[in-house]
Amino acid sequence: MMKYIWLILIVFGIGCSPSPEEEVLKPKLVIGFVVDQMRYDLLHRFETEFGEGGFKRLQREGLLFSNCRYDYAQTLTGPGHASIAAGAPPSVHGIAANGWFDVQKMEEIYAVYDPEAVVVGFEGRDSVNGVSPVNLKTETIGDVFKSSYGPESKVLGVSLKDRASILSAGRSADAAFWIRSSGYWATSDFYLEELPSWVQDWNEGGALRKYENEVWDRAMESYPSTTDKEVGYERVFIGQGHPGFPKNYADLVQKNGYPVLAVSPFGNTEIIDFGMETIRQYSLGKDEIPDYLGLSISCTDKIGHAYGPYSEEIADTYIRLDKEIERFLNFLDQEIGKDDYTFFLTADHGIANIPGRIDSVNNGGGKVPIKKYFDTLNMILEKQFGDSNIAAYYHDEQIWMDMWKIYEKGLDMEQISLTVLDYLESKPEIRKVIITDGLNADGELDALVLNGIYKGRSGQYFVLYEPGFVESWQTGVDHGSPYDYDRHIPLIFYGSGIHNGVSKENVAPTQITPSIARLLGIEPQNGFKGEFLPDLNYSE
Repeated sequence: MMKYIWLILIVFGIGCSPSPEEEVLKPKLVIGFVVDQMRYDLLHRFETEFGEGGFKRLQREGLLFSNCRYDYAQTLTGPGHASIAAGAPPSVHGIAANGWFDVQKMEEIYAVYDPEAVVVGFEGRDSVNGVSPVNLKTETIGDVFKSSYGPESKVLGVSLKDRASILSAGRSADAAFWIRSSGYWATSDFYLEELPSWVQDWNEGGALRKYENEVWDRAMESYPSTTDKEVGYERVFIGQGHPGFPKNYADLVQKNGYPVLAVSPFGNTEIIDFGMETIRQYSLGKDEIPDYLGLSISCTDKIGHAYGPYSEEIADTYIRLDKEIERFLNFLDQEIGKDDYTFFLTADHGIANIPGRIDSVNNGGGKVPIKKYFDTLNMILEKQFGDSNIAAYYHDEQIWMDMWKIYEKGLDMEQISLTVLDYLESKPEIRKVIITDGLNADGELDALVLNGIYKGRSGQYFVLYEPGFVESWQTGVDHGSPYDYDRHIPLIFYGSGIHNGVSKENVAPTQITPSIARLLGIEPQNGFKGEFLPDLNYSE
């Protein structure tokens, strides 16, 4: 009888180890490639302009998740990068916005601000603007690599923005690098006491500054028919005189400083170049112990804010970025080996349509004069409750109340809330004001807001605008809502252990990190809340 049982087990593969051909390959290097401010629709809008080796290669040979959306409302750079790396929403990892208000100190706290840290830069040490990952409340995927594989596993973060680099890398990383307003690369003494000699040499070679005499002109004669040409509601830099092409950076840098280079595709080229050099210098992917690199492409965000998602500038930027991705993938093939790295591409958030464009095509939406509303709200509160500035601060759709004043004066918080809601919800641009302790939360949008709230950092109220409305900028546009144009972003897995295809399952970026851990067979210690992504080849 026993021999028949074993025969059945063999025939049906029960209890047998997989053959070598069936074993899932584990990468030597994982690259988290985050495009700052990339809406999902851009993958398809510029499809005919893309070459075969960039976005198309990733989709052709990788696994595309076509329904990936953030599971919270506060769609911003800090929360986005933290949520990808931590595998959890802001309500868990604590990076509830790019900054929050400290009522005791009466000042805004930057998401990665650390008074104990010192910025280590080419121009010296800066103890005033210290930054680090200390505000993260959970571990990141990089921390899991370190705890699972030990110090031999190398973890790095690279971006133009400090918060993107730091939050991608985590607490245990070997280093996080970013570009300061001077145009040079820097890090924090949280990671390193001084810049590595190769980074100093890189800075001596010019870093971002080497592009200051470039001219940004169209890469193609024409763009998709949905693309706007030079229009009046786009940003115009000092010395430019008009929006549109060409943009002469020799003049613009002289009048606006080196940060203006971040509003160009040359900044993305610099990030890719520096990222490749980081791989070389740290010998990433060169042994059997997996390494992790978080690489964030920041200039897409700067350009999108200035010109909007339908601008020629955005079309040109993504066509150029497509070529940069092709160059980077070819580099990885040669440097690491095509079967030895796993690469995922996603975004930290999307972007709304630029208000001026919405007006021109009569699609609804527009600008919210929130500063005027906030000031008027405080006057109403003072008249009703007898004290000034009860509403202490407004930022990123949130209102922070002076809770110390309310407590000391014995003011009725319930009545204050009724006043806030009555006034702000009377405005046509405001859909709802959500009390962030959940007292008046009801429905999917409210649940998304609450998933982004971290007690002690978030404001007492979240102001939910109507679709298409953004805060009142003179020109340009913003993000930060729970609507699809801000939440729906691309997610593509590519490389070692990844089969090609399209998954139409509803997923969230918070599922990326748990899935990487499972692909590698390592176990996170805390914080991860996302479920595993479907359709990946997990080894059991």
